[in-house]
Amino acid sequence: MQRALAATATATTTTMHWSSLAQSKREMHLLFVRHVSLRPVVNSQLNSLSKPPKPFLIDIIPSVEPCVTPSNIRAAPLVSSANQPSPKMNKSHTPSLTDIIPVELVKPVKKKMRRTKLTSITSPVLPSTTTSSVSLAGIDIHICDSLISLPRVLNMCGSGPLVSVDLEWNVVMRRGQPVPKTALIQIYNGSSIGLFRLKMLTDGFQTPIPKTLSDYLEDASVKKVGMNIRGDAAKLNRDFGISMRGYIELSQLAKEVCPELFDGERVSLKKLSERLLNHELDKSDNLRITNWEAKHLRDELVQYAAMDALVGFEVYTALKKRRWSPKAENYEAKKGV
Repeated sequence: MQRALAATATATTTTMHWSSLAQSKREMHLLFVRHVSLRPVVNSQLNSLSKPPKPFLIDIIPSVEPCVTPSNIRAAPLVSSANQPSPKMNKSHTPSLTDIIPVELVKPVKKKMRRTKLTSITSPVLPSTTTSSVSLAGIDIHICDSLISLPRVLNMCGSGPLVSVDLEWNVVMRRGQPVPKTALIQIYNGSSIGLFRLKMLTDGFQTPIPKTLSDYLEDASVKKVGMNIRGDAAKLNRDFGISMRGYIELSQLAKEVCPELFDGERVSLKKLSERLLNHELDKSDNLRITNWEAKHLRDELVQYAAMDALVGFEVYTALKKRRWSPKAENYEAKKGV
């Protein structure tokens, strides 16, 4: 009787133990299913997020109880998701729905910065602009077109030890045609400019040049400076038989006084005016190539002719102030002028 009671008590204890064990395993299975359902949505499920979510059905599959004996029964501890350690979050990483990889395993990609070579940019140095002091303002310009006014005009513009002389004549555009005679002589003494119109003074080149003017040009005591004045002297000799003396060639004088300004290049009055006087001389074709034998000269032609004589005088003065030498002083004597 006692043995039967003992066997019944043992069977009852074993049945209760098995029942509690099965209940524990069912709870673990529910927790596992819940944990799986709470995972972040993977990439393939992102497209379905815009649609209304379908009810998530969980089929509880009854767990198969293993055949165990009382000797291998071991109480498995219940692990709660609340007790799991949370991974450390990286401040530089923003979690998203598609992030199913632990953050600590993701290494941020470092962007490679392209090195650019910095070059210093220097602004170009502009030449200093100096205001030109060459101007016809305050200078008297006299036009001599008659024998009556010749002595008066020559006395006003030809007095003094130094004058600048320049010539103008019509330019021939075709080869083989005779070169016209000199039509205009400009003379400047530092205060007044005289423009002598030779066609009117010689009655249309029919009479010789007035003796008063020819004697003045042949006077060697008066220094006469000008650009290509040697060619002008030869021109007057061919046209009127005048032998001009006492002249100084500005191009040769500039090469002797300041050769560094030209370095072997051809010297012109325009270059001398720009480099010595900071003055841009107008040498337009519509001014140079014109009818200097016309009855009346336009105002711009009068200004052009007067400016040539003025610039020639100022260039000589600037060369003398720059660097003078006995060689330059005796230039006209050395050339046998």
